[in-house]
Amino acid sequence: MPSTTESRGLSLQEKEAFVRGALYAMAQHTFGFICSVIGVSDPTMGRHYGSALRCKLNGQRALLTALHVIEGAKKEPSGLSISTGYGESP
Repeated sequence: MPSTTESRGLSLQEKEAFVRGALYAMAQHTFGFICSVIGVSDPTMGRHYGSALRCKLNGQRALLTALHVIEGAKKEPSGLSISTGYGESP
């Protein structure tokens, strides 16, 4: 007798349709939390070192990224900056 708790796996086409349908909504939800870590060489120039996730940790604003991203950006003459939104100055 077949189990009543077995789940039916999705076909490749069904999986692709799900991902395509969810992608836009996921991007809109996460866009505000993802930022660029920028090493600032002078007041008008910078270099993208990597991305980070902006979040709150124990009530404090925090960045989640790889250590080498922060260390690299901090080596620039004017330190580092974090982007605030698409097309906006860091």
